[in-house]
Formats: sequence, C-alpha cells, structure tokens
Amino acid sequence: MQRECCHDEYTAAVGERPDVPRVRARFDRNHADGRLYFFLRLPAVQGASATKAGRLLCILFLRLGAMSTDPANIPGVLHGNTKADTTMNRQQHWEAVYGTKSFDAVSWYREHLDKSLALIERATPDRGAAILDVGGGASTLVDDLLLRGYRDISVLDISAAALGIAQHRLGNAAHIVTWLADDLLYAPLATLRYDLWHDRAVFHFLTEAEQRANYVRQLMRALKLGAYAILATFGPDGPLKCSGLDTVRYAADGLACALGDGFVLIDSFLDWHATPFAGTQQFLYALFRRTSVAG
Repeated sequence: MQRECCHDEYTAAVGERPDVPRVRARFDRNHADGRLYFFLRLPAVQGASATKAGRLLCILFLRLGAMSTDPANIPGVLHGNTKADTTMNRQQHWEAVYGTKSFDAVSWYREHLDKSLALIERATPDRGAAILDVGGGASTLVDDLLLRGYRDISVLDISAAALGIAQHRLGNAAHIVTWLADDLLYAPLATLRYDLWHDRAVFHFLTEAEQRANYVRQLMRALKLGAYAILATFGPDGPLKCSGLDTVRYAADGLACALGDGFVLIDSFLDWHATPFAGTQQFLYALFRRTSVAG
C-alpha cells in the first residue's frame, strides 16, 4: 500500500557551542494509519565529536519517547532550513523555469542587453578585463561580450539548465568562457579576481536581510579594489513579483545604501524594459566602484 506522508525537518543541538554536532531528523506522518515515522541524519564525525553526536542522539530519542503527536512540541528541537535546503529550493525553482519555458519566453528576456554593454565598455574598456556575470544564465550578454573581444568572462547561475542553453548557443566558443553552476550567495568565488561584476535581475530577488548581506560579502570578496559593479534591479515603479517570487524595488540611493560604504555610486538611470508579452518593467541601472576593503 502506498503511503501518503507529510514531511517535517527538525534540528537538535545541545546548547549553541560550535563544537557540538547537529543531528537532523525528518518526521513522516502516515496519513493512512496515523503513525509517525522518523529518520535521522547524523553528521560524519569521529573521536570526541562522535561521542557528542551519540549523546545528542540519545537525548533526541528520549525526547521522541516523551512526545505526543506533534514533533514541534519536543523541547529544544528547532524547526529550520539549512543553507543547503535554501539553495535547493532556489535551484529547484529556477531549474523548473528553464526546464518548462523557452529562454526567450521569460519576462526578463532581452535580445541584446544594450544598457549593460554600454556600461561595461565604459567601466572596463580593456578587453582583457576579468568579468563576472552573476545570474547570467541563458542571457546573450556573454555572446555580445565575446563579439566585442572580451576574453576573460565568467558566467554564474544557480540553474545548470540556463547555463546549458547559453553553452549550446555559443557552440565551440563556449570553451572560452568559465561556467559556474552554483548559488551565488555561497559559491567559493576567487578572491579579488574580477575587474567587473555584472548583475541584471538577481539582487532584487533577495528579500531577506541575510541574503543581501551574503551578496555584499561575495561582492567584496570577488572584486578587486577599484573595480566596478553594475547592478540592474527593479526600479521604484517596477513589479513587486516576478516569476512567482517576491521582489524588492530600488531607487539609486537605496541600492547604494544596500551595498554599503565599500562602494561609491558612479552613475544610475531608469529604463523601461519591454517584456516578450508586450508589457513593461521599470529597471534601475547603477554603476558602482569599489573603494575600500570593508563594506
């Protein structure tokens, strides 16, 4: 008989000490017979840490024995999403988008990112400049940069499907580009590697303060001192939702504030983007220069 279950994940830890391993448990409530099944995920640890994990497992079992029907009632067992969980959720969303829609049938599609190209050539006219396009996905920006003679280009996106579209389109030229299928907020970016950071339509999806803080840390990590960042977000009159997700709208001063004191705003302007569906979206384009080590 096939079981129909609901799934909840919980994390337990003894205190807040960083040397204490965490044990994650998934509780499956079987709707057919009302029983509660649980599965434990143990950390891969040895020595003293393994002993702590064993003690924690005993504590978790004791608490399980004392609970009634709802695992949320277990004292000290906390519900929460891990970094991996958050990344997986975002990745699944964007893989679904590019797996079910044509790359030119999404609202942010533009045949040529002329505004971005103009800012890139203004900030980094040297064709040897190292450029990182975050959230580049299936965008044609990489095609146009290669046509203009840029040769040190990296494209990062959480969706491997989106990157695959661009790679297929470029054919043999794809080997010139560095492709990074990863979550921008946690990707192991090379330190002080890039002369220019380009982001069109990533930052406005970061609706939580912690996400934006991670973004700025990554930006500070990857950009050289004196290097440039181009961000294109929804403007003050842009949409509040896109691709089924909430967004944050920005004016130039608000975006500068979000990046912090490590960047100075060089220029900004508003642009009305025409979507493939005969609609419009207001974008804010902003050019920043990195001026200090700490944001």
